Parts: sequence; structure tokens; C-alpha cells
Amino acid sequence: MRTNTVFFIIIVAVALSTMGSDCVNSPFTVSINLDPIAGCYDINPGDGMWDDSSPVIVISDLIDDEFEEDILGFRLFDIKVKATDNYPDGTVSGSVSYSLDGGPVNPLLSFSGQSSQFKGEGVSLLDPMGLITYDQAFLNALVTALNDPNFRPQTVMLLSSGSGPLVPVGVQVCVDVYIQADGQVN
Repeated sequence: MRTNTVFFIIIVAVALSTMGSDCVNSPFTVSINLDPIAGCYDINPGDGMWDDSSPVIVISDLIDDEFEEDILGFRLFDIKVKATDNYPDGTVSGSVSYSLDGGPVNPLLSFSGQSSQFKGEGVSLLDPMGLITYDQAFLNALVTALNDPNFRPQTVMLLSSGSGPLVPVGVQVCVDVYIQADGQVN
């Protein structure tokens, strides 16, 4: 019976390919991973605190030029909070906010835990381990704004403040917001 089924599938595939049938519908939609919206914040070695913002990030710079006009929409797929490997042991806690086109600052998430837990790959929003909490309403507002075809923001800036143990010079906390875009391919 299995041989007959495989034989039938082969016959149908050959017949379709020789009769001009096309099994791929065009255009079709693909997901494209964009460069992350990223910010790294220098920790003050004097008191272990920070209150800083990322450079202004131009959203179109995150998108490959050949796909920019074919973008249908965006979605957030992860946020990671990381401490550099030279962050000393102790509790680190902070918050992250965002601003679109220089507008109001909106809360995004807060984090707190032992610095060792944030080293290496960092802590992901996909598996926050109780170390990250986020504001669902403002997270949704960010995604909604990115998907507004008439008033899509041109820029985004991440802001962060927090505290931890006394640190040497060169210690940072970094936040990466990972987004995907759906692109139409002809």
C-alpha cells in the first residue's frame, strides 16, 4: 500500500510540473529578522548607578534596503537584558523605557536580580525567570506604533536607569529589543 501511495505522489508531481502548474503562490510573505534596537548604558563607578539613553536609532536603518518598501508589518519577538561579564557580584536593578520620534517616554520593563544571572546571554523576556517584568500596555503600544502605515515612527530611543554594586570603569548594562518584519516577496 505504501509503495502505491508514493508512486501516486510521484506521478501527480510529474504531471503538475509538466502541465505548467505552479505550486508557489506569488507574492508570498516571509519573516525577516531585523537588527535589534539596542542600548548599552555605562555604570557610574562612583556609586554603581546609571541614568542614560541610547543613541537615536533610525528604524529604517534596521531594515535591509532591498526589503524596506515590501514591509507589511512588525512584531516583537524578544527583549534581552545583559550585564557585561566584568559586572561585580551583587544585585542589579533597573528600568527601561522608550521614546518614539522624540515623543513621550513610555515604560517598557523593569529588572532585578543577581548580576551573575544577567551575564553572558542575559535574561530573555521569553524566559524571564522572575527577573524581568514588563508593561504589556506599553509593549503593545510600541508594536502598534511600528505597524501604523500612516504614522510609523522614524526613530526610537531606549532609556534606562538603575543601580547596583560599586563597579570598575567600563561596566555596562545592555538591552536588546528584537523585532521581525513581515515582507512581501514577488
